Amino acid sequence: MKKILLALILCFIATTANAKLTMNGAKLEDLHIDTIKGHLYESTRLQKEQGLKDNSDLFARSTEWMEKLHKSEKTFEIGNISQKEAKVLAASIFFISRVERGEFVPKIMPATIGVWIELGRLVVIEKGENSWKLKIKVNNTKTK
Repeated sequence: MKKILLALILCFIATTANAKLTMNGAKLEDLHIDTIKGHLYESTRLQKEQGLKDNSDLFARSTEWMEKLHKSEKTFEIGNISQKEAKVLAASIFFISRVERGEFVPKIMPATIGVWIELGRLVVIEKGENSWKLKIKVNNTKTK
C-alpha cells in the first residue's frame, strides 16, 4: 500500500526541466539567457556607436546557437565546447558576472544587468543572406 501511495504522490509532483546549458557546473536559466542576449545586443550597439569592429554577425549566430542548445534535451557545459560561439558566451558570462560583483566601474554598474534582462526579452535574430544581426522586436499593436 505504501508503494502505491508513493507512486501516486510522485505522479502528481510537477517535474522541473533541467537546464540544458551550464557554465562551470552552474545551470543557465531563462533569466540568464535573456541577460546574455541583452548584453550581446547592447555590445553590438556600443561597438557600432564607437566605430569598433562589428561583431553583430558572430553575436547573432552565438545567440541562436545558445537558444538552440538551451531548448535541447541534452545538457551542454559551455566551458567544454571549443566552438567560437561557446567562447563568445563564456566571455559574455564572465563579463556579466564581473559587472554583477561591481568590478566594472565607473561606466557600468550592477543595475545595468536589469537593463540587459529587459533588452534580452525583446531581442530577435534577423537573418540576412550574408550576415545576421540582433534586433529588438517591435510590437505593431495600435492603441486607441
